[in-house]
Amino acid sequence: MVSCRLCGTEYTRVLVVFESGSVAPVEDEVLTGASSGATGVVTVFGADDRAYNLLSGTFAGGDAVGEVLLSSPTGANTSGWWGTKAEVLNGSVGGANIMTLTWEGIEQKFGIKYPLSWMEQYNDVWYCRPHAAFKQKTDALKEIEVDPTDLESERGELP
Repeated sequence: MVSCRLCGTEYTRVLVVFESGSVAPVEDEVLTGASSGATGVVTVFGADDRAYNLLSGTFAGGDAVGEVLLSSPTGANTSGWWGTKAEVLNGSVGGANIMTLTWEGIEQKFGIKYPLSWMEQYNDVWYCRPHAAFKQKTDALKEIEVDPTDLESERGELP
């Protein structure tokens, strides 16, 4: 299996929905399921690069409800579920019991790996077939240089 340069390399993220949040997670903090042992690294997301998306409540009040995106997840089962429903999460920075999973985290795959038969090498770089064709066409268009003065002379004077 090979990754296409434009499709990107394959990577996995887990979206975690939490409740009873008492400590706000921070970027690069490792969250660990207290009973499952599943782990993941808090990564920023959204337009303002937040470590979490607060939906309701407050961390100070211990009733925060929200979402966290985790990179480098471990412990997802074969169905793509991470952790267990109502599991307590511990944080490497925030300490024990910083939040509780509302339900299992959802594993998401990004990027694509293709069988070699679906790939083409163009300028010593591997692309999926549609992206290889795209690169070849865009490079060919770059080679065509049009001089605007040539167009003026061919068009002639306007009436």
